[in-house]
Amino acid sequence: MTLAAMQDDFNKHNCKLLGLSIDSIYAHIAWLRTIKEKIEYRGMKDIEVTFPCLKKMR
Repeated sequence: MTLAAMQDDFNKHNCKLLGLSIDSIYAHIAWLRTIKEKIEYRGMKDIEVTFPCLKKMR
């Protein structure tokens, strides 16, 4: 969530964000939806994660 909120700052330094997880695709979808719709943290809310999130194969 914090990295998504800072994505423009990363882009200014020519740095692209990438998420990596061993969770299922369904868990990724739920995680992204929860961040966008339900979480408020340190003044951040309605944050949309737009960088790619990859599932690492076990």
